[in-house]
Amino acid sequence: MPVFEYEGAYIAQLRHFVGSSGLMDIYLAARRDGVHFSIPSRTPIIPTGGKGAWDGGMALSTNRPLELNGKLCAYYGGTLNDHKTPDATNSSAIGRAWLRKDGFASLSGGVAVTKPIIIERLHINARGKVVINVNNAKTVFQGDSTDAVIACPSSNSVPVKVEFDLAEGELFSFWSE
Repeated sequence: MPVFEYEGAYIAQLRHFVGSSGLMDIYLAARRDGVHFSIPSRTPIIPTGGKGAWDGGMALSTNRPLELNGKLCAYYGGTLNDHKTPDATNSSAIGRAWLRKDGFASLSGGVAVTKPIIIERLHINARGKVVINVNNAKTVFQGDSTDAVIACPSSNSVPVKVEFDLAEGELFSFWSE
């Protein structure tokens, strides 16, 4: 299970052996303290490629992904066959998987409210329609961007809560300058 630090959290690429099938997928595990990991989704972050694909038997994670052209690029190994197939008939290769920046997980389908933060300029990494409410001033973001600057009132160095309505969108990350 390779582990790397990403934006203040520890991310692990868990190699998950699917017992009776012999397949191996890569799942995401995360933790802030780097000790007690949890798996936020039961969907593989890098699944096997399917029967007959070069990575149809196993997907094997490597170290941390690289940031290239605003996306995350993860190199991984793959094998044609699973654990049940004799090695003599197996072949392997190296592939790469792409993920949007901060795209390990997202919030969607509800409302998220921050702790009080100071806002000068608000940036979001989001997809779809996201309604942002700061001090009862609403701004609507519609699109797909890893760094959209949101026009919202400055908090004038006073901490404020930011509300994200995600009924029709996904929020991957946000930050303030």
